[in-house]
Amino acid sequence: MEKVCSNQMSFLGHVILTCVFEDIAEGYPDDSLRTIHAKTELYRMINHSLQGFGPQSDDFIFLSILYLMSSEIGRHGGGHFNLHYQALERLIPQRGASSSLGHENIAALLKV
Repeated sequence: MEKVCSNQMSFLGHVILTCVFEDIAEGYPDDSLRTIHAKTELYRMINHSLQGFGPQSDDFIFLSILYLMSSEIGRHGGGHFNLHYQALERLIPQRGASSSLGHENIAALLKV
């Protein structure tokens, strides 16, 4: 948890999962406005980070995308899950494959 909370992107990803849980508990078939707002902010942060992509931000970008993927599990449609997965598939080879992703615990999760 310390690693997740040490970065705004990964912390926001964690918050998004909480928002989705609340949406489901409240009976929303799709994302609520609060969840849409949080996801939009995370997309903005990821895009901004990709422009200055470096080893320090790699893990947090990948972790944030994993949070976005998780937020789509069991939701209506599931098309966004596939989009996030495809983004990981494209980004990992661009960063030198999973063996060079930085923190080994996160890299181990990303064996694509």
